[in-house]
Formats: sequence, structure tokens, C-alpha cells
Amino acid sequence: MHIVLVTIGSAGDLFPFLRMALALRAAGHRVSFLGPEQHGPFVDAAGLPFHGLPADEAVLDHPDLWHPTRG
Repeated sequence: MHIVLVTIGSAGDLFPFLRMALALRAAGHRVSFLGPEQHGPFVDAAGLPFHGLPADEAVLDHPDLWHPTRG
């Protein structure tokens, strides 16, 4: 199973997720992370795939967010 973990909080949120991710991987699951760019180095150091989320300003400024069918 491929499990994607998403966290947008501080390091206090990230580290419990990393522990869970490593346990899931040890159980044979494929695990990926989505989160703020500043979490990337920690996730990379754990040997897990990381995909950065844009900064809040970039998300809020994107016109599709406010579009009635694409937002």
C-alpha cells in the first residue's frame, strides 16, 4: 500500500509523523511525505520521498483557489 502523510505544522508535528512513517515502511508499506519545504531535509535524512507544498501566500494568491469549480 502507498501511504502519503501530510503535515503542515512545526517540527513538533513532523517528528511523530516521521516515526510513524518509518514504522509503516518497516511493515512493508510505501510511504511518501507532503509538507512545507523546511521539512524536506528531515524527511530526506530519514530516507523517505518528500514533496514540498507551496508557501501559504502562493496558495492563497493562486487564481484557481478562488475559481468556483477549480478552487
